[in-house]
Amino acid sequence: MIYLKSFIVALLKIILVKPYNIFSILKDLLNPLFYSAKLRTIKKINGNLSFSSNVRAIFVIYQDKEIPFYIDNVLNVLKKLKVNCTINLNEGVCDIITNKLKEQCDLIIVRKNFGRDFAPYKDTILQTNLETLDKLIILNDSMFYFEKNLTKVFEQLLDKNHDVVSLTENIYDKKWHLQSFLLSLDKKVLLNENFIKFWTGYKCFNNRQHNINKGEILFSQKVLKKYYKNTKILYSLYDFIISVEQKSEQDLDLFFKLLPHSKLKNRKNSNYIYQNKKNILLDIVEKTNITHSGAFIMPLLYNNAIIKKDIVYKNTFILSEALNGFISVGISQTESLQAYEDIKIRGNINNYNLLEYLLILLGAK
Repeated sequence: MIYLKSFIVALLKIILVKPYNIFSILKDLLNPLFYSAKLRTIKKINGNLSFSSNVRAIFVIYQDKEIPFYIDNVLNVLKKLKVNCTINLNEGVCDIITNKLKEQCDLIIVRKNFGRDFAPYKDTILQTNLETLDKLIILNDSMFYFEKNLTKVFEQLLDKNHDVVSLTENIYDKKWHLQSFLLSLDKKVLLNENFIKFWTGYKCFNNRQHNINKGEILFSQKVLKKYYKNTKILYSLYDFIISVEQKSEQDLDLFFKLLPHSKLKNRKNSNYIYQNKKNILLDIVEKTNITHSGAFIMPLLYNNAIIKKDIVYKNTFILSEALNGFISVGISQTESLQAYEDIKIRGNINNYNLLEYLLILLGAK
């Protein structure tokens, strides 16, 4: 059964994903936005909040209505820690939102919706005076940044004893890489010639696989790998493995309850699961994306609450599991309800037609 599933996935990648990726890239090559940062930028708006600090955050935000609580949480922490912030905002946002954000940063760049996250990262980095910075944080709004111990998380990102600090690393998807939704880089990294070389050469395609392969993976392999011995991973798989080996049965039970039930369906019977909890925990979290299968385990282990927003959208968890997870890791009732409403409104990929469903499931979209 496992081999048949692997064969089907491989076949679908050949007949669906590969043609989709080729078409996507060719389409972008015909778009003038692909070739010009100036065309991708609609306007720049000076903000009213700046500090005489040598730390900057580049925050990529995609919103079309009001600014949600998790973005406010980040901006409040950046203000508290005196971190200057450049906000990249998608086009079509109303003036009310823009005027509110002006009070929480020193620069807003309103952009065309092109190039996913790596295009605004590139365009902003290449116009930033990196020599004046001691730390650069890049992040986007694909996560729920809950208030619980968020300040401590960002204090770790600013830790001067590490060259690179990342929320997570990915070891199961092709090559090792750091995930780019929350990443902090020291001056030593910023002034490395390979850093500028990478961003200058990066091509701003809309294609998701390109962003992963030529963005996250290549950036990690060509630039960040050199600093791995002095890299801190906040949601560390190593720490998780050690923790599971040392935890009591009661603690393991709590971890186990926070796994997505969908990952347990083919694990024989309930008695087998009960007797092999430790191995099943390690197997599921290690062999899948830690921000999905470990969406609630890692925040519980590290006593914070930064959680991927698409855990229900991509069918990892069902809605009730997500709400229980929010409560189990100590998120306030107010924020749990707001996050619950957010993911409920977004829905999941089951609502799409078969082609869209398969492309998302296979990681093409």
